[in-house]
Amino acid sequence: LDGVAIGDTKVVGRPLPVSYEALNENIETLLEELTPAAIVSVGLWPGEPMLRLERLAVNVADFEIPDNDGLVLSDATIRGNA
Repeated sequence: LDGVAIGDTKVVGRPLPVSYEALNENIETLLEELTPAAIVSVGLWPGEPMLRLERLAVNVADFEIPDNDGLVLSDATIRGNA
């Protein structure tokens, strides 16, 4: 959907790395660059035949399998309340 307009709003799509550390760096940069009105995340799950919407955000990183850097986290807070 990158580049599609929905009403007066332009959709901007960006692929992000499957790396917890690199993701943190990329998200901060993208938020400053794009100042989005809303964010919709999609993700892959092993064995899933398609992309799917992330439907629940709980502010923790919890991986059953390692990311591309080999990191596995369990109930790690992503960011404290600011």
